[in-house]
Amino acid sequence: MRLKVAKETANAITYLHTAFARPIIHRGIAPSNIFIDKDSIPKLCNFDQAITIPEGETHVEVDRVTGTYSYLEHAYALSGIVTEHTDIYSFGVVLLFLISGKRPSCSIIHDDEQQKEGGINEEKEVQLQAFLKLAWSCLKENGEDRPLMIDVAKELVKIERSSR
Repeated sequence: MRLKVAKETANAITYLHTAFARPIIHRGIAPSNIFIDKDSIPKLCNFDQAITIPEGETHVEVDRVTGTYSYLEHAYALSGIVTEHTDIYSFGVVLLFLISGKRPSCSIIHDDEQQKEGGINEEKEVQLQAFLKLAWSCLKENGEDRPLMIDVAKELVKIERSSR
């Protein structure tokens, strides 16, 4: 279910970033803004902080930084400059939350903790490691070093398929 939440949320963010001439940046990517509907489908919600990047531009500067503090990209929090990478960073924190079940202040994951808690088999271990590697790639300090959201979504599909 956690992989499904990650995959569907990544698809929603990819849509926001790519479907329009002016990319929409959510700025509030956090577990509290992902709901599971009656059919167990994750839904990204709460677009009151969303902002568009002007056509032909790569960023927009805002007067007020908004979002859940623990999920904010550091560069955005310090400068007020919003890019697609702002959402990607926040999504990386969400991935860590999904994999660990712990809030960002406790989001450092130790392999032996996962082994003790889950007793997972080798196939699931490989999947877990790929999921974790993807999360860390979304959290790179330099936004330009992070994958695009469409690539994150594609990688989550690969991870899901590896478990079949």
